[in-house]
Amino acid sequence: MGIPVLFGGLVGMAIGAGNMLTRILAGDEAAAKSVLEELEDEVKRKREAHLDNLYKRLSQDDDPRDENFLKDLREMANAFRDRSLWPDTMSTHTVIDIMAGVDELFEGCVNSLERGLVMVEMANKMGTDEARQPILEERERVLKEVAASLEQLTKVFTGMQALRATAGADEGMQSIRDELNRSLEIAARVEERMSQWSAGQHDLDLENP
Repeated sequence: MGIPVLFGGLVGMAIGAGNMLTRILAGDEAAAKSVLEELEDEVKRKREAHLDNLYKRLSQDDDPRDENFLKDLREMANAFRDRSLWPDTMSTHTVIDIMAGVDELFEGCVNSLERGLVMVEMANKMGTDEARQPILEERERVLKEVAASLEQLTKVFTGMQALRATAGADEGMQSIRDELNRSLEIAARVEERMSQWSAGQHDLDLENP
């Protein structure tokens, strides 16, 4: 049995579409389920195509770190989707709770990698080291934050595996939640820093049309 797909907001979309289809099809549950599964598959295909395209774009410079981060993030996301890797005694509510946090962190890291790519492209357009260096330094900070988030995700996953190896899934849940919360705090700091950086660049653009 697979974990409900949460990445990219698919569960929210699925629930909304499911309610709509249930009303439209007037109780034809089998038909509604079939249409909903097709809708989920289409969204997943588009998401994977977007990530494939991003990986290709990240691979076009001489720095392999960002595309490697994306590769590892996708592998980790797939691992969390594998129901067989979760403790059998863990409740569905707990699984969904953790997956929602993983989803949020995954999306935050992908957004950061995309913005880091924009920084590289912008830095390459600069004609002087004085203009280029601050942009590259900010991109470096973003990559370090992504690395830290990936490390936290790994700790959450290994903590989950430790629970799976023992009988008490509930006893260690708080430590896993704490790790995930720290990961989300890291992602929030990245978002805040990126917003400040983008605002600063916008001001410079207005001053130098």
